[in-house]
Amino acid sequence: MQLFKISKIGQITSSILIAIIIIIAISAVSFYFNRNFEKYSQEVQDTYEVLMGLEIYMQQITNAESNARGYWLTSDKNFLHNYNSSRLSAYEYFNKLKLLTSDDTLHQQNLSSLSEKSNIRFEFIEKNITLFDTMLDYEAKAFAINVGVRNGAIYMDSIRQIINVMEDKEQELLDSRLTNFSAASKSSIIFIIISAILALIIILLGYFTLRREYFDKVESEVKFKTIFNESEDIIFITNNKLKFTDVNLVAVKLLGFSRIELLSKKLTDLFAEERAKKAVESAMNFNQSINDYEVRILKKDNSRISVLLNLSAQKANVNIKQGSMIDLTERISEEKIKRNLQLFASTGRIARIIGHEVRNPLTNIKMSLEQLKDDGNTNSEDKNMYYDIIDRNSERITQLVTQLLESTKFTELIRKPVLIVKLLDETFKIANDRIQLKKIKFVKEYDRAGDCSIFVDDEKIKIALLNIIINAIEAMEIDNGVLHVDVYTNKTDCIITISDNGIGIPEQNLNKLFEPYFTSKPKGTGLGLTTAHSIILNHKGNIKVESSVGKGTTFIISLPSVPDEFKDVDIEIDT
Repeated sequence: MQLFKISKIGQITSSILIAIIIIIAISAVSFYFNRNFEKYSQEVQDTYEVLMGLEIYMQQITNAESNARGYWLTSDKNFLHNYNSSRLSAYEYFNKLKLLTSDDTLHQQNLSSLSEKSNIRFEFIEKNITLFDTMLDYEAKAFAINVGVRNGAIYMDSIRQIINVMEDKEQELLDSRLTNFSAASKSSIIFIIISAILALIIILLGYFTLRREYFDKVESEVKFKTIFNESEDIIFITNNKLKFTDVNLVAVKLLGFSRIELLSKKLTDLFAEERAKKAVESAMNFNQSINDYEVRILKKDNSRISVLLNLSAQKANVNIKQGSMIDLTERISEEKIKRNLQLFASTGRIARIIGHEVRNPLTNIKMSLEQLKDDGNTNSEDKNMYYDIIDRNSERITQLVTQLLESTKFTELIRKPVLIVKLLDETFKIANDRIQLKKIKFVKEYDRAGDCSIFVDDEKIKIALLNIIINAIEAMEIDNGVLHVDVYTNKTDCIITISDNGIGIPEQNLNKLFEPYFTSKPKGTGLGLTTAHSIILNHKGNIKVESSVGKGTTFIISLPSVPDEFKDVDIEIDT
């Protein structure tokens, strides 16, 4: 089923990728054709403007010539005004032509010749106009007019010839550009048809993909409903405010509420502890998932049960939360029975050890009392000997009881802030003789410790660390031992690891390691690690053991770093 799901996701992803690639390809080709179409269209438009500009320019030159003649013949000032207008218009179109053909060297050369011829012609006309205005003799004026007309014809022919050359070249260019424009138009039509076909393919692809997703979703919902209704655990759905929107039948049976009653409640209304409410609400505010969070919830009859809560937002809609609650009642009961059995076994073992340790001194006391009772004539020296036996063995029993109590009780602590590395160094000074006697290689790694400080009763922590170090030293062989100590810190704790390469501890003994009187050493009391464990727990710390037979043992001790309210307290640092 999982492989099928992955395959479906892969198919949908592939379909989407293909559709995206097709859309990108269409967009790229469309952009290319549009650019070409715009380019050819602009080129054709420019050619038409050049042809029209040449024609209008020639027309304005001709108009200027005609108006000059009209003025010469009639002396009418309107002809002179029209001449000036035509000349200005001719200059404007000339500049426009120059701009339109700026990328054509031949046209620019022809325009230069055209400008030269036109300027000479206009200068000649204006000289004749000036001369005409100053002449009084009619015959002289007629002669001037004839000269102007003849010269004008010569220059106008030159101007017309240049314009014809430019028009012929531009016409050839127009034919070429119209061919390109036509080809681009046909390509665009073909592209539009292809795009329409591809668009249809994408639409069909999207349709079948969505159709497949729909049926997959329906299938998934059916499966979810099956799990929802047949699960042995509480399964529920809530909105963004953690108000129930659906619950399964197990929730109704286990909690004692009706379905309607549950749907009127929020998930956090069932929590017995305010701490749990705040934790869950905070996690949901940051869209975080909750996994295997143990919480106490209230049933309708106000009894409490422990459950493992799992809660997360749906992928499709983060405002919908789905979760489950696993009833821990049976598991807790089993664990309680297991703990009681372990405690019973531990208590029995401790009782046997205490019985064995106490029996010998009690036997000595009893024998001494019997001697004193049976032999009334016992001399003073013998009596003192029996009294001494009774006193020493009574003291031994008292000492055994005191050791047992001291190793397990939580005592009052005199705390102060201290650097963890300083405390370790002081402890290792105490153990230095033992380390040297067994010729053990001692490796310290304080690089990651920084200025990590702990708020502890330093003398008691030294005792705890010393017991662990001595235990490690005694587990290693002479000349072959390596004692490795590493210190580092996280956000809340200073962490010490003490490792040896000794004989290791069998797995079945790891759970008994901190129990009173448990020892694997012939002369061990079985109270050293118990005392260390008690001291560390009393400081709200934690201790774990990892061991492998024949390879060695590692003790991992974590102690809370200095609280914020004690940050400003001066700490002595050795330099």
